[in-house]
Amino acid sequence: MTRELPFEFTDEEVVAATDAHVARLPAELASKSELLQALSKQLRLPGYFGFNWDALSDCLRDSSWLETRNLVLVHAELPPLPPEECRTYLLILAEAVDTWRLADGRELRVVFPAEARVEAVAALAK
Repeated sequence: MTRELPFEFTDEEVVAATDAHVARLPAELASKSELLQALSKQLRLPGYFGFNWDALSDCLRDSSWLETRNLVLVHAELPPLPPEECRTYLLILAEAVDTWRLADGRELRVVFPAEARVEAVAALAK
């Protein structure tokens, strides 16, 4: 992935529109299972969510289950997953941001701390 990452990297408090659902992921989600559990809870994913990468991709690209028009996903850190899983997660998020960008007035913002930029770029360069 050589294009600019579609994520925000900032240490400032995230300000969201009043019609946005803000989901905050805690630090130290060190396994795929922990990350998917946290995403399910914080994003309020639908009951049919299958707790795997394909299901996450499907749910994030088809946002019909979401009650608000905008979603902000704030990470306390880049999840310390094994490299291939981190890459997969970031690619799913990037695809979802791009999909939402083409949608009718919906916005998905994915936010990481500023210090995560280098690591995210490196994860996607592999």
